[in-house]
Amino acid sequence: MTGTGSAATRARVKSAVSRAEPPFHRTWIMVAPPRAARRHTSTASRPLRSAGSVTTIKRNRSTSTMTKILRGLRGATTASANSSEAILEATAELLRALQEANAFTPEEVESAIFTSSPDLTAEYPARAARLIGWTYVPLLGTQEVAVPGGMPRCVRVLIHFYTTRRQRDLKHMYLRDAARLRPDR
Repeated sequence: MTGTGSAATRARVKSAVSRAEPPFHRTWIMVAPPRAARRHTSTASRPLRSAGSVTTIKRNRSTSTMTKILRGLRGATTASANSSEAILEATAELLRALQEANAFTPEEVESAIFTSSPDLTAEYPARAARLIGWTYVPLLGTQEVAVPGGMPRCVRVLIHFYTTRRQRDLKHMYLRDAARLRPDR
């Protein structure tokens, strides 16, 4: 037997010996988890024991390097007509405005979701992103619900991208007639 087991542990080991022919012995090593592992298990429902453990769960905001966080960025615009050219032009204008205002590159974009109003059927708005260089960004396009009185010929986008900016510092863009959707912007 190896390890530093107590008398009770040694008794359990002796009783674990097989009585079959030939004799077969089971051996194991008793290893206790390190103190740090025991200290950090299941601390959600009880207070921390020392000030030293607070630093393990508290966010450190005093670091000099900024880490990028995944954020959502919204934008909308309207196409002048239900034509491929009009939809691609309006969508590309919107994407360029969002990129310029928020200083991100396509490599920082995690994904983008495009919606278009039910009256826009001539082109996929997401195709405009491909045409301006968003080659490897996962894109999804969908049609909005036909709500009575909804904005006609409207293209909307939700972009997920990594940035060091705070949420309140992002510049959401509402261009052309879509500016009426967000008069606060």
